[in-house]
Amino acid sequence: MRRLNTVRERLEGVLLPLAVWIAGMAAFTLLSVETAFGGEHPLFVVVRVTAYVTAVVTAALIVGVAALFGLGCGAMLRWLDEPLSVRAVARAVGAGFWVIGAYVWFGVALLIAAPPAEVSVAALMGDAQEMEASLLDVTAYHWMTRIRYVVGGAFLLVVAWLFARAVKPLNAVLAVAFGTAAMMALVTALGALAGDSASQWQV
Repeated sequence: MRRLNTVRERLEGVLLPLAVWIAGMAAFTLLSVETAFGGEHPLFVVVRVTAYVTAVVTAALIVGVAALFGLGCGAMLRWLDEPLSVRAVARAVGAGFWVIGAYVWFGVALLIAAPPAEVSVAALMGDAQEMEASLLDVTAYHWMTRIRYVVGGAFLLVVAWLFARAVKPLNAVLAVAFGTAAMMALVTALGALAGDSASQWQV
């Protein structure tokens, strides 16, 4: 019975919000890709496969970055002599994914209400920047781009609030700040690495 309660706590604390977010990511990717690039031309097949692979890699990167964020928060709390268990830190970070999950499902609702127009072969073979600009005019992409920083801030607030229930509020804020710095350093490093890799392929 005790083991069942432990499993249930883990499901509710970490795995459930992650599952809701991943399901939202899958639904958003499926709706957007199959609606905008649902043609039978071989180019559309390549675009769809690329989009799905990119979505999987992006989801894996987000989980990895969130794990680093949690490690940074836990390390700072330990340095401040208010250590939390790995489970407590994971539950706080996992709870933050409820915010991200709601954000993704909001995008899914927008896609259903105002789906993007199907991209033509000519547009697909034309200027990539023009096509990207036209896709950003889609209601779902437009609003999700505009509120992403608000969602990120809400994620950090949720984690800080949960930390503050177990440690001093100031230490909770410092832990979240340090975790955010570590997270941003990794994102910046990955972006620089991606830029260097792309430049090597340029003629």
